Amino acid sequence: MVNATPLGLHEDDPFPVPVEQLPFGAAVLDLVYHPMETSWVRAAREAGHWAADGRGMLVEQGAIAFQRWFGVEPDRNAMWTAMS
Repeated sequence: MVNATPLGLHEDDPFPVPVEQLPFGAAVLDLVYHPMETSWVRAAREAGHWAADGRGMLVEQGAIAFQRWFGVEPDRNAMWTAMS
């Protein structure tokens, strides 16, 4: 299940999909990357689902753009460090 909405930007936002409605073994990806972990991602993990925030997608999109623009493979570790 992918959340590509702004839900999660604020702690009191409702979940895009209630965690109890996720099928067994569902993967949850919340494209919101700030705050770093939304309450939906936290709740999905607590319910036993694989869940991630949008930071990985942001870093990878940035890395691909950097490589295409400059023709140089970026330092992804530096990019991850800059995110924290």
